[in-house]
Amino acid sequence: MRSPYEFESLEIKSATVEATGEGWLITMTVTNRGTLESMIRYVDVNSTTVNRQENLTNADGLVIPVQSEAEVWVRISNPPYERGTAAIVRIVTTKSNHYTEVVILPKFGNLTY
Repeated sequence: MRSPYEFESLEIKSATVEATGEGWLITMTVTNRGTLESMIRYVDVNSTTVNRQENLTNADGLVIPVQSEAEVWVRISNPPYERGTAAIVRIVTTKSNHYTEVVILPKFGNLTY
């Protein structure tokens, strides 16, 4: 039986955005600060689910053990996203918790948050 004091808590420690030929690669460093293992159900960008089967993310089904760190990445393209605008990246876990990071899509080069 699980203790009522166990909890899931992910922290997005950093995010980088790299401009690629067709779009951007967003890479986040995520730490599990909770007392339960976390599994990512999916990632969405601006409320659009990103599909692992199309090699657009490594997040679907990714398990992050307690007090461990993982790299989560997402590829998005232009269009529908535009250079110089915000991308709201949301990690959704199997426990239905949401963890959000906002990044600006660079016109050229890379950005770190």
